[in-house]
Amino acid sequence: MLTKQAKALLIARAPQIVAHPSFTPERINRFVRERLPEIPQALLERPNDEKLLAEVDRAIHNPTERMVKAFRALPSSHKAMLLSLLEAGHWCSTNELEKLYRKHRMKEPFDEVLGELSEAFISIAGATA
Repeated sequence: MLTKQAKALLIARAPQIVAHPSFTPERINRFVRERLPEIPQALLERPNDEKLLAEVDRAIHNPTERMVKAFRALPSSHKAMLLSLLEAGHWCSTNELEKLYRKHRMKEPFDEVLGELSEAFISIAGATA
């Protein structure tokens, strides 16, 4: 259960948090569950404090150790697919994604790698062409 001050911080900083270039629902969920309860109450009472704002920024921007380990454990084909997604931008077709993936000189079947990543790392929405 979040304190009144923690809730006030989230409300006051919601536009900044959502507009953050590294924002994802999972990262903000992790911040609220794991990091926000650890922030000293005195700091939460000063929602414009630079230390507090820097902490929010770090929590949203930086991957967790678990994320880093998961990425490092992936085969190179899966890493190349994730990098291709970053290169593609926010939305892309699977055809565009496959072209980017092939630029990384991956020989593993595109559909197979994409399917495996969609089980845990990414979601595919809408048309695939």
